[in-house]
Amino acid sequence: MSEILLLTSKPPISNWRRPNWIPGYSDNPAMKKWYIPDQKIVDNEYEWMTKAFNDTRKSKVFEVKFPNTNEMEVIEKIRWTQNDIKKTFGYNGWVVNPNWEDLVDEKWEFTQHDFVFVRDSFISNQKDKILISNFSRAERKIEEMVIKEILETLTKDNNIDRKIITAPQWPYFEGGNFRYIPDEWILFAWKQNRSNAEWINFVKNEFGVRDDKILMIDWISFHVDTYFSVVTWDDGKLIAWIICPELVNNMTEVKGFFRKNKKILLEVNCDFGMGKEGNGKWNFATNTLQLKEYLVWCNWFDDKTERILQSLWVKRIISPMTEYNRSWGGTHCSSNQI
Repeated sequence: MSEILLLTSKPPISNWRRPNWIPGYSDNPAMKKWYIPDQKIVDNEYEWMTKAFNDTRKSKVFEVKFPNTNEMEVIEKIRWTQNDIKKTFGYNGWVVNPNWEDLVDEKWEFTQHDFVFVRDSFISNQKDKILISNFSRAERKIEEMVIKEILETLTKDNNIDRKIITAPQWPYFEGGNFRYIPDEWILFAWKQNRSNAEWINFVKNEFGVRDDKILMIDWISFHVDTYFSVVTWDDGKLIAWIICPELVNNMTEVKGFFRKNKKILLEVNCDFGMGKEGNGKWNFATNTLQLKEYLVWCNWFDDKTERILQSLWVKRIISPMTEYNRSWGGTHCSSNQI
């Protein structure tokens, strides 16, 4: 079995600067604005997470440092992009310091970011194509540029056959709005305010997915990995989908898709995601990464679901992510499949 290639970003090496660290997103109540994480815990949890990935022996982890903007070429690109964003959107500055290590003395407060850089930045078919996100937030446009350069260098240096595609600038596309199962050509897609129909068609066409293999989710959330988990066999084929049904408006369609494809659908309480309407119970058990027959995540499900997973011979690894949960998410959010 071929390894699953993962890209993760290490936490920033310096202490968090100023109390206005974590940004706030209206559609993600887990992101507590101005929350200052405990750096030691963040560092430990990151190490535990990558160790869990490596322990499966099903993945190869590529780690990148939190972007370092030392090189003048990159700095000039950032300055140009910042000025362009201000001109286009009329912004006079932002209140969140992105902690780009070398620009402490500059007012680089234009990217609303926390301590995880590689997050929702792209989606890959894990064969030959990577699609770079087109974020709905203007503040994240810098991220698109930097992640593209990171991926181009990484794939070239490691002889990874991937075409890096910057798609047409239709609003909007984020990697977190999709989950792709390459061994079955199944695409889960969420259509709401951070993506649109054109982008879904773009991903479908680039990856060669048939219409009957796409499940469109009418979702009361912001990213698919906050309320569902994918479970696969050792050959990469889909076994089951774990979902919080209270947050889905088209469950009849969802159930029909799984019956048609002869897959198992497991329903769990929404508190195993972010909690209904952001009730503060940041469990994020649904924010899992599937690595063949392994499921790596940060919290357990209920006893009934755990017994079913055990009966399916799914191998589970729990890697606590308490600080990550308080900021925005869990295991899947912090790793991208290349």
